[in-house]
Amino acid sequence: MRIGLVDEVCPPEDLRERVYGLAATMAGRSRLTMAAAKQIIDGRAGEAEVRAWQREARESGEMAEGVRAYREGRSPGFSWDAK
Repeated sequence: MRIGLVDEVCPPEDLRERVYGLAATMAGRSRLTMAAAKQIIDGRAGEAEVRAWQREARESGEMAEGVRAYREGRSPGFSWDAK
């Protein structure tokens, strides 16, 4: 953590709960944003690809669904699937 290699450290006895919690959080995310984040974080997306992901998020309705779900206090129902 000190040198930025990891973001979080937890005791071994808490690891299973933390991993399952993180997996549940990721499973609740939009598949579109997860695919985009993976490409961007891996360094495979340039400026044009980032703009394309942003456009896809708007046009697919994923962004609107996320905002709507947040405002309504409910879990989002994302439906985007990779083509």
